[in-house]
Amino acid sequence: CGGDQTAYDAAEPIMAAYSRICRRIGDSGAGQKTKMCNQIAIAGLVQGLSEALHFAEKAGLERGDIIVKINDVKISKFSELTGQLSAKRPGESVELTIDRDGDIFTKSVHLIKRIERYISRSYGIELIDDPAGAKIIRDGLSDDSPSSIKGYIITTINGKKVETASEAVNLLDSLSRNGYRLKVEMIDLENETSIYFF
Repeated sequence: CGGDQTAYDAAEPIMAAYSRICRRIGDSGAGQKTKMCNQIAIAGLVQGLSEALHFAEKAGLERGDIIVKINDVKISKFSELTGQLSAKRPGESVELTIDRDGDIFTKSVHLIKRIERYISRSYGIELIDDPAGAKIIRDGLSDDSPSSIKGYIITTINGKKVETASEAVNLLDSLSRNGYRLKVEMIDLENETSIYFF
């Protein structure tokens, strides 16, 4: 946490009761800066995980599958996987050797251009650009959940027309961060417009 040493010394026994590690980071405001750094790091991890899940889905992989080789190069950790894939260009193909519950097989995967996706930190949804606005491609719920809004397209937020996924994320996160109530118009899977309040 941040604050002067005297205040920290007085609060430390209380914080130690509910914290595994308690440290004074610096003067007032230092704790908030540390929290911001943590949030930036987590956002990067979420984006990386999202990229991996998208690749796996497009490659036809199943939960529990292990990629053991790419083009005869052994893969034993995530960094090797991302290194091999980032060395390739859209339009190229790679041969994946996959271990699925002990069955080893090879699958050819055609690489496509990376689709720009945007994640709302406030709502945990992932969006891509759509001609009608911003399409939700992940909402953190299972596909069969009746509450899922995956596939819905955000068209307006608080009366402002949404043109891109980036714009939608900026509006969602800034309005939420500032405590505003949101009125979001979306096109659902039946192509009907619905209004949601958050």
